[in-house]
This record gives sequence, structure tokens and C-alpha cells, in this order.
Amino acid sequence: MVLKNFDEIIEMVKAKPTKKVVVAGAEDEHALEAVFEAQKEGIVNPVLVGNRSMILSNIKKLGYENEAFEIIDNPEGENPGQTAVDVINAGGGDFLLKGGIQTKDYLGPVINKNNNLNMGGVLSAYTFTQIPNYNRMIMLADGSLIIKPTLEQKKGIIRNCVNVLKKLGYERPKVAVICAVETVNPKMQDTVDAAALVEMWKNGELIDCEVVGPISFDLAMDKESAQIKGYNCPYCGEFDVLVAPDLVSANFLGKSWIYTAGSNKAGGAVVGAKVPVAMMSRSAAMEIKFNCLVMCAATC
Repeated sequence: MVLKNFDEIIEMVKAKPTKKVVVAGAEDEHALEAVFEAQKEGIVNPVLVGNRSMILSNIKKLGYENEAFEIIDNPEGENPGQTAVDVINAGGGDFLLKGGIQTKDYLGPVINKNNNLNMGGVLSAYTFTQIPNYNRMIMLADGSLIIKPTLEQKKGIIRNCVNVLKKLGYERPKVAVICAVETVNPKMQDTVDAAALVEMWKNGELIDCEVVGPISFDLAMDKESAQIKGYNCPYCGEFDVLVAPDLVSANFLGKSWIYTAGSNKAGGAVVGAKVPVAMMSRSAAMEIKFNCLVMCAATC
């Protein structure tokens, strides 16, 4: 299977039982718009954690007062991220969505092993993007969580991305480990890591996927460029996952697709915990938050 757009994922999710999303800091208007639009599609039912009066005021302002929802009034001075995690642990939700709170307040309770969501593996973030005029959707990691991943963390990032795509119906996702060049250079650690990841794949440490690297972005995305450079790989122009060397490059690339390539069809999550954790910038458009809900509902 190869997914080409979010409409395909939405139809996939609508055929499944409705999931319950717990929104941490649900006073945020874009988050409210996203969850209620997703509810109209039969994708989620919302549990809204935050200041009850502010949430109700914004729901009325947005015209959703007649929709079904549950509000959990967050105690003053308490972290709504922790309250949301407590709801998940009590069986009150299937996954989390970040509303109008700081990332540290949202992710801190998820990472804290005392809260039983962190299973001790690698937690990483991905974005799944629909790029105009490209032949498939592309998964990019990690643009928001691991600043400078080690070799073992890159291995975990690949496993997490493959697990998500397997849940979406992919049999053997094709993974490109992106570097600036296509050859191993001892002075460029990213190329050394890429070669090591390919060896791990060959040795069976990374399964249910194809791993290629080091490979530059242009060759990964364009078959003709690979042919011109003599890069012998059957997957150029057909990769499903791009693993960036660090957070800055992944963040920069993902945002360039959105803000300069017209790719507002993007969504993702933090994965590797017991439940998907939808996280995006507080400035993200409602549509991107909606797509994050779709991705989490499809994979939890």
C-alpha cells in the first residue's frame, strides 16, 4: 500500500470505532475547532482538560455549544498536561492532543516514567506530509523532539516510523537516511551513522522495512537525479520515510514544505509511548491539528 493523500487516511479512520481524544489545555481555539470538526467526521469524541469557564466561552464563541463533549476542570496551578495523562491512565481516552500549553508541560508527564506512558524505548516525533504533485505521502522524522539523535536513537526513530506505517497498511516501508552526501565520510558522523543503520537492517535489527543510506535529499526524492549521479537504488523517488540527521534539518524541511511549497496537508505525533501523542506548534493551523487527530486515531 502507498498512501497519496489525507482523504485516504480519513476514510480508513471513519471505518474504525470512534476514538476518544484528551486535549491538554483545551482553551485553545484551533484545538477546539480541530476536535469538533473531527467529531463531525465520526473520528473522535473530545475530553477537554483546562479552565472550564474559558473552554465553555470559546466553545460558544466558535458555535459548538450543541456538540457533545466532556470537560475536566483543571485545578488552578496544576499542569493540565499531567491531568490529561491521568485521564489516559484511568482509561478515559485513547490518545492525547496538545492545546494551548507549553511543550515542556505537555510532554513532561508523558516522558515521566512514573506516569506509565513511557515504555522505556525511544520516543520520537514524525510528520506525515502530502506534498503537491508528488507521487506519495512522505513521513519525516524527527523535527520536534530529539535534538541530535544518537545512532541508537536513529534506530528507534526508524522503528517508530515503520510501526506507524505498518498500522496504516504498509508492508515494507522504504526508509532513506538523509545526509548531505551519498558516500561515507569519517568526518561527517551522519554518513557513518547511516551506513551503520543499513548494516543493522541487513543483520535483522531493523525489520519489515528497507533502509538506504547515506543518501542526499535530491536523490531520495527524484529518480532522475539519482540516475544522473549514478546512484544505484530502486527506491529513489519512492521512499516512504526520510530520517533527517537532526532536529533542525527535519524541522526546517518540514516547515519549508508547509510554508513555501503549499503543503498544508500535514499531520503527525510523538510515538513510542503507550498512546500516540499529537503535538504541533501552537501557531499551527486548524487543518494541521485536524490531520494530527486523524493520524493518531488511525494508529492507536
